[in-house]
Amino acid sequence: MSEDKKKDEGKVIPLFPPQEPQKFSLTIGLHPGTNSVSVAFEEPISGFSLRHADAERFAKTILANLSYFEKPFHKTALPLPVEEDKRKTMIEWIMEHPLWHYPITFRVPPDPEGFFGPSEDQEGRTVYPILSDGPDWHDETHNIGGGFHECVKVTFHHVDPDLEYIHDPISEGEDDPRNTATRVWIEAGGWYDLSQDKNEIEPEEGWNERNRWGHCHDMNLDCGGVDWETAVLELARLVGFFYNEDGTKKEDAPEPCEGHFEGDDWVSDCEDDGDGFCKHCGFSMKWNESDDS
Repeated sequence: MSEDKKKDEGKVIPLFPPQEPQKFSLTIGLHPGTNSVSVAFEEPISGFSLRHADAERFAKTILANLSYFEKPFHKTALPLPVEEDKRKTMIEWIMEHPLWHYPITFRVPPDPEGFFGPSEDQEGRTVYPILSDGPDWHDETHNIGGGFHECVKVTFHHVDPDLEYIHDPISEGEDDPRNTATRVWIEAGGWYDLSQDKNEIEPEEGWNERNRWGHCHDMNLDCGGVDWETAVLELARLVGFFYNEDGTKKEDAPEPCEGHFEGDDWVSDCEDDGDGFCKHCGFSMKWNESDDS
């Protein structure tokens, strides 16, 4: 074996040797009020070719996935955190939020071990069944009914990434080719007491802790994102904006402007203040659009 081959023996030879990094200039203009992006692109110094359309698509992809570029729904809404630990804490907070729970009252023994009262089964063996009532027991109410997964509906859709809009199918079974970007949409809401609604029919067994609570859809919490994490973080931001820590609605939370019908179309009464937000209610003009898409 030659000396040169001995030197190379045992080495990992890269299939594609390192090359000089390709350099190009990409200037991105952010317009959060209108949720738009402008891109100025210059050809790379080394002669590498990248079409302007590719550069613009590349820039929009980056912006769609970076939370700190996301357009807020209100002028006063806090930005989403970018730090991983803060995002994790925010997700844990929203999944355990009291908004998703309703109160349940149950009987409690003086001694916690009193739930398991010893008794004998038919064969004379000692068993410890779970009891539901007994002497000196008292009522306790805890906000443990329901939960995040009962109150939050998550669906997946394909939209036009340039418009964030779903185009109608071209024909039955054939989707519009512009609907290419996957989005996660969320609908959510807390609970309301059906027994207090005069239009509800009382069950034969009467109202109780298990049948009196109905789930509602709060349209102020409608939101979405490019992935599950972003959508849930946006939901957390909305819940923090409209609700207190105990799950009750904030009395001082801003209300979006009303609207009116023009033919079959619902038109918001908001007026753009020149920054993409309404001059009256402060909500984003995009957020106030009422579109089934």
